[in-house]
Amino acid sequence: MPRTYDFVAPFYPLLEKAAFGDGLTEARQASLCPVVLAERALLIGEGNGRFLAACVEEKIGGSITVVDSSERMLSLARSRIRESALQTNVELIHADFCEWSPSEPHFDVIVTHFFLDLFRPESQRRLIEKITALSTVNTIWMNVDYRPVIHSRLHRVIEWLQYRFDRLLSGIEADRHYDSAPIIKKFGWEIREERSFCNGTIYSQLMTAPLESAVRIPTDVPGDGAIRQFAQVLT
Repeated sequence: MPRTYDFVAPFYPLLEKAAFGDGLTEARQASLCPVVLAERALLIGEGNGRFLAACVEEKIGGSITVVDSSERMLSLARSRIRESALQTNVELIHADFCEWSPSEPHFDVIVTHFFLDLFRPESQRRLIEKITALSTVNTIWMNVDYRPVIHSRLHRVIEWLQYRFDRLLSGIEADRHYDSAPIIKKFGWEIREERSFCNGTIYSQLMTAPLESAVRIPTDVPGDGAIRQFAQVLT
C-alpha cells in the first residue's frame, strides 16, 4: 500500500486549517486522555507530530510508538518534540504499517487519525486485521475519521475532487470515501463512545474488543478533570 505525504508535509497544516478550521485538531484531542493513561500507546499515521507533541506534554512513564510511511512527516514530528522535557519513551518508525514488525506484541491504546479513509476496502481489511492482532481484550482503539455528508450531486462532486486532489499530491490509494465501519465491526470492535465535529463530517470513536464488558481504568488518576472524566467513562 505505497503512499507518502512527503510532498505536502511542510504545508499540510495550512491546508487543513483552510479546509476545516480547528475541527480536526479538536477531533484529535479526543484521543489525548487514553494515550496519556496508556502504558504502551501506538500512533499509526501520526503525520507531522502535532498530536504527539500534545501527548508528550502530558504523559509520564510508559511509551509511545509512532509508525508513519512518510519520512518527511516523521522528521517534522521529531522536530516538534525535540525541545520537550520527555517523561515517556518515544519511538518514531518509518515504515508501511502492514509491513512493520513491532517489538511489542500488544498495545494498550491504538490511535488512527484520518488514516483508514486513505485506503480501499481490501487494504482497510488488512490494516484492521493487523490492528486487531496487536490488541488484547483490554485494548482501546481511538479512531478519528471523515464521514462525508452526501445530500446532493454537488456534494458527490466535491468529495470526488477532494480525493482526486489527495491522490495527485500524496498518492493515496482511495479514489473516494470507503466506509471502514462494516470491516471494523466484522473484526469484533465495539464502539463505546462517539463524538462528532465539523457539523457531523468528522467523528471520533472510542472502541474496545467485545470480549471485555468494561475496560478497568483507575478513577483516582492524576491530572485535570478531563483525564479523570475519561477514566470513569467505561466503569
